[in-house]
Amino acid sequence: MNRLFIRFIPIVAVYWGKTIGVYFVLFCIILYICCVKYTNSMVKDIISLVRPQQWLKNVFIFLPIFFSRKLGDGACLSSALIAFVIYCLVAGSIYCLNDICDRESDRLHPTKCRRPIASGAVSVGAGYGIMALLLVLAIAFDIYL
Repeated sequence: MNRLFIRFIPIVAVYWGKTIGVYFVLFCIILYICCVKYTNSMVKDIISLVRPQQWLKNVFIFLPIFFSRKLGDGACLSSALIAFVIYCLVAGSIYCLNDICDRESDRLHPTKCRRPIASGAVSVGAGYGIMALLLVLAIAFDIYL
């Protein structure tokens, strides 16, 4: 899986062009370091806090390009990719806010008690910081890309 992931990065970077490709490669390297190479439990808890498994729903952003048969159009793909990244960052910040607001009731729930803020693995202050960082990144992506 790791080798496939590493081989996939340059192909996507070349296909989507220089600007988007560079950001995509940086994003993939950071994700790879955090998820695969770096085994610190705090990083895993932070990643769990923003719920990347829920980001699969954000793929619906690409459906208009698919149905309009513009999959080969680099400009449309780059715009959709930027929108996808921004949407994932904003969704992650909302998940942080949700976990902060619901931490007391989550502690009483049999499965939600394992969430990072409810379990105490990530502090409330760190949750607010992560939420703010994700929102600032989303705004920066929106302004500069």
